[in-house]
Amino acid sequence: MDRLLLAAGRIGESDCETIGGGLLAQPVNAISSLAYVVVAGWLVWWTRRLAGPERAMAGIYAVVLALVGFGSVAFHGPMPSWAKLAHDLPIAAIGLIVAMVALIRTDPDRRGAVAVAVAVAVVGVGILFAIVPGAGLTTTGTIAVGAIAAEGLRWRRERLWRRHVVVRRYVGAAGILIIAAVINALGKTGGPWCRPDAWIQPHALWHILSAVAFGSLAAGLFAPTEAGRPAQ
Repeated sequence: MDRLLLAAGRIGESDCETIGGGLLAQPVNAISSLAYVVVAGWLVWWTRRLAGPERAMAGIYAVVLALVGFGSVAFHGPMPSWAKLAHDLPIAAIGLIVAMVALIRTDPDRRGAVAVAVAVAVVGVGILFAIVPGAGLTTTGTIAVGAIAAEGLRWRRERLWRRHVVVRRYVGAAGILIIAAVINALGKTGGPWCRPDAWIQPHALWHILSAVAFGSLAAGLFAPTEAGRPAQ
């Protein structure tokens, strides 16, 4: 092995791929992170069919998804001191945006207050992550639970289970994300699918599949007002 795994505690060490030096310390994991940027670009194109606040919210989602990709590139590539914050914060922000959209749809009259609250929450989470680097997983998980609860209220209010397009997109997102999570878990450092020097990395597959899942989620999240008409 001509590259050396660096000391324990370095970011990226749990993601199996050998850590080298230079701008692409984990080249496969770093390059595959651009899948989020590609899906974000597709979302920007897709939002042309939306109008007003819906288009703005979908655009914000796309920008944050692109930041997930850039943060992941930094995390697996040059690995600067700020890479973990750049990696963790946009992921948490995605959950906050999903909650924001759900709450605004549930109570449109409070759109401004909800948007301000979410912006403050993003700043607060960023400060928390900067002060307590290990808080990322727990905090993001808590945000995800909150986003799911908010979406549950929206589904009940709008009876989204009757809208087949929305259901298909959410089911697709959930299914892809579950498969991606299983692959990622089996491919962690020390796991049965971990091959540190392989050109196909399970964590890279996680990047690609989860990017597609986030895209499917966005398509479902904003579908009810697509082109100004309810999804059928």
